[in-house]
Amino acid sequence: MFKFKKFEIEDEKSTMKVMEKYLTGNISIEENIADGSADNVAVYPNPVKDVLQINSEVAVETITIYNLLGQVVYTGAVDNNTVNIGSLNKGNYIVKIKFENDLFAVKQIIKE
Repeated sequence: MFKFKKFEIEDEKSTMKVMEKYLTGNISIEENIADGSADNVAVYPNPVKDVLQINSEVAVETITIYNLLGQVVYTGAVDNNTVNIGSLNKGNYIVKIKFENDLFAVKQIIKE
């Protein structure tokens, strides 16, 4: 039997619904974005130890990182397409990327 944990993260522009399968550890994300979403975005390395790289065609304005309880654990600007997340605990996180054109992308990362 699978046990699911479901929560929503909401702000002015978007709602994310995240479900975690406890048995397998897989995460699926359903994203509802009012203004659309940004394509061709890569975050690497994944898993990441300290520095997360963000590669996109559109300039990144800010990122917000959520733990799997839906709590914000990091929010801030991106410096040269990198973010230092060395202070975060090991685990799975959801990264919400806001671009300068007010579009968003959502990615899942693993912090080592």
